[in-house]
Amino acid sequence: MINRIRNIAEDEKYTTKSLINNIIKINCVTPETYRNLIKYFKESNTYYHTYQLKEERTYRIVIKHLHYSTDTEGIRQELLELGHNARNTINAKSPRNL
Repeated sequence: MINRIRNIAEDEKYTTKSLINNIIKINCVTPETYRNLIKYFKESNTYYHTYQLKEERTYRIVIKHLHYSTDTEGIRQELLELGHNARNTINAKSPRNL
């Protein structure tokens, strides 16, 4: 298994650690190495577990002190122009303003 992984990724691009129950933990240094290893594991039907890359994780942003009538579609378009894909935009209205 290690020899196959060496063929996919360079030695400097990952580290391995042997755990109990014949488990190997692989930490990738670069996202390219991570993607290549995941692709290999899928193609060879190898059982594996992974976490999302930090740069691919979703995040939540709260903008305070906006007027309650602010158009959320305008905010969504501005974020899209900056390269961020907004899944959901909500204008949280205070019960006092309804």
